[in-house]
Amino acid sequence: KDSKVADVFANVPRHNGLEAWRQLSEPVLEDKELRQKDLLPSLTNPKGASNMEGVEHAVLGWDTNIRLFKKAGGVEPSDYHKRITFIRMLPVEVGVYVST
Repeated sequence: KDSKVADVFANVPRHNGLEAWRQLSEPVLEDKELRQKDLLPSLTNPKGASNMEGVEHAVLGWDTNIRLFKKAGGVEPSDYHKRITFIRMLPVEVGVYVST
């Protein structure tokens, strides 16, 4: 890994450290974008609970995915979107009585 760093700096024009930094950080940014892409469906359409006993577990999993999404550079959903998603996670027999 250290030789890769040395190679990057050796291959950019003198006094152009910003370009070297861009080349070094590019794979990290790609990893974060891929992680965000993988996590996005679990934020916007998480697995719901089939009964009230399962709501806590579903919400804990959803909270974990939101935290991981933010750690990967993503933006946390707004409170409005969280509310809509939470209602959709409730069991059907409960969710129909909750208004958005």
